[in-house]
Amino acid sequence: MRGRWWTSSWLLAGVVLGGFATPARAQQAPLLTVEPSGVVASGLTPRGGVAWLGVSRQGNGTYVSVELTQKQNEADAGGLASLAFEDEVPARSIWAVVDISTGAFSVAAPDTFPLQEEPFEISQLGVGPGGSLDRLLAPHERLLALAARPGVGAWAVKGGDGKQGDTDGLRNGIVTLRLADFKPLLSEQRAPVTFADGDVVIWIDMRRMSYSAASLELSGPGVQP
Repeated sequence: MRGRWWTSSWLLAGVVLGGFATPARAQQAPLLTVEPSGVVASGLTPRGGVAWLGVSRQGNGTYVSVELTQKQNEADAGGLASLAFEDEVPARSIWAVVDISTGAFSVAAPDTFPLQEEPFEISQLGVGPGGSLDRLLAPHERLLALAARPGVGAWAVKGGDGKQGDTDGLRNGIVTLRLADFKPLLSEQRAPVTFADGDVVIWIDMRRMSYSAASLELSGPGVQP
């Protein structure tokens, strides 16, 4: 699904990490290439599900359009999947792909737009009323986020600090996102209620045009709900 959002509106969603969340991946990351006419991923599971997340910005300081991409499709028999564009891929854009079968992921941007990665922090994984790790606490203003569970599915959400998508509804510099509120990218399967080992979380900050991506590791010492 694709939609257009403007800087004059509330925009995005998103957030972050897990216990001992690390960028480490158990599977080899797919190769993600941003070409003039589209985004191409190779090295995916043949005929496996693929989740996409993308943000692009175009315009000047007065009028800026923000395009959000949240989509799921399938790799072909050779492990190839792509997103095609009628026009050229925007120069200021960030793209992420997740192999849903394995949880392997990659993030890329056009050659002229250097990627800005921000690390996960353990404190950004929140505990809900039931005592479970069930939410993300992002110290950002506007974000788009994706959560994927290998072998199960992928879900996405957008939100803004103190606006729609922010669970606490407060303008406090933190976007609170409950995993259960993430929306399915393809099927009607609901998002899990709590985070688990191996879950993949990726978010893109729409104002900073930065990103974070991690495979969650929640069973290590010191990880306590």
